[in-house]
Amino acid sequence: MRIGFNIPPIIIFLVFYYTLWKYENGTYFNEGIDMQLLLMVLIGITTTQPAILDQTDEEWTAPGYTVIEEASINPLDYGEPIGWGENCNGPTASIGCQGFFIPTENGEKWRIIMLLKDKLVILQEDDEVRDIPLTCNPWSVIYSRNGKYVLVLGSVLEGGRDAIYSVEAEYVNIETGDVRTFEPLQNTGWTGMQFVNDDGSIYRWDFTASNLLEYYDSDLNLVFSRETNVAWGSRWAHASGGSIIVFLEIGNNLTAYDKSGTLLWEKELEVDLSCDPLVSADGSVILLATISGLECYNGFTGELLWEAFNTRTTSPVPSISGHAWAVALRGRGLVFSSDAKSRESIIDIHYSAEAWSHGGPYAVAANGAFIAGSASKPPKYQNNHLRKILCFNCDGEILWISSPFSIASSPLTLDRSNNSELELGIGSNIQSDGERFIYSDYSQIRVMRVEVGDEE
Repeated sequence: MRIGFNIPPIIIFLVFYYTLWKYENGTYFNEGIDMQLLLMVLIGITTTQPAILDQTDEEWTAPGYTVIEEASINPLDYGEPIGWGENCNGPTASIGCQGFFIPTENGEKWRIIMLLKDKLVILQEDDEVRDIPLTCNPWSVIYSRNGKYVLVLGSVLEGGRDAIYSVEAEYVNIETGDVRTFEPLQNTGWTGMQFVNDDGSIYRWDFTASNLLEYYDSDLNLVFSRETNVAWGSRWAHASGGSIIVFLEIGNNLTAYDKSGTLLWEKELEVDLSCDPLVSADGSVILLATISGLECYNGFTGELLWEAFNTRTTSPVPSISGHAWAVALRGRGLVFSSDAKSRESIIDIHYSAEAWSHGGPYAVAANGAFIAGSASKPPKYQNNHLRKILCFNCDGEILWISSPFSIASSPLTLDRSNNSELELGIGSNIQSDGERFIYSDYSQIRVMRVEVGDEE
């Protein structure tokens, strides 16, 4: 049930007075009614779900909806994996794989890009299977958010009797099939961070070379190279359109640069970040998940747009395009919005579960619908590798829950995907209208469609 309301000033005053009284009497916020009251004031919209996660270990679909599997894909039907491992159930294949929804003249079509032993395989709805051969022995892959470019790191055996493996990075245009060598990574290896933008340009930070921040255009020409004051393990993010790159420098200074290498702004943060910043595709909005809540800034000026939540937030995920986002609240639920610039559009989601965690968002649609993952926890399950996938609509209602699957005992591992962005690297994606989504249960890649019907 979704509840929306305008909060009268007297209610805000009473909650503030109650909070002050609790503080003066030595009682602080916990996970109970105090936090709920505060969130109601901060948000105004709350969605409470029934306790359905614990009730079934079978696939579940909300009344009035149908979820149809449009495609089920076994990547090993298309080639050999990059490598093999083993788990309790036997051999496990190591690959790279990521799903996308690509705009076309006939609407959005799903696209799945798989990195196998000697090639990239591109599967696209209503299209023929395409292979793009690689000259290197691939190790891992980075995808642009729109699924049009990838960067593959691999090795090449060189020399005769004393042959050695040297690093080679291959830059691939998925649309044309062109493959080019990316020299900087060939020379220095897979160091620091690399972001591939939607226009094919690349941001790169190399921590082995005086903390250099570099930007390459879509023709792989070096546009700028400048030193930074960044520690290894720092927080990084970029606008997928390429307009800005954001990272923390030593001293907890958040800095934003444009693609000419110009410092746009910097700000010393008062609290630590829980994870990497969230940057909208156009760069106009930056969302920070901190140990105390959320902070939203103008990406080009550094102006604070809004802040909210007196609770720890983790795992912010932006939509592939637009300003929608979702974030997990530590231990108590999720929040999301279809418009990052508006604090009033935030929806707070509560659902009770004793055996399953609240999980974190995997992918967000442009209209705010999203998919998330939930992990099992004791006492019901001792295996925290068990997962369920949850599909939410743009009102925050759970529409579908997958049956449980294990990431530790399945025949596939997707460990060759190396994206630093939170919304890429685990195979999942969601269509801009939220009507279809892609996920992997580590045995198949599945494309699902949500349809609305008559409620029983």
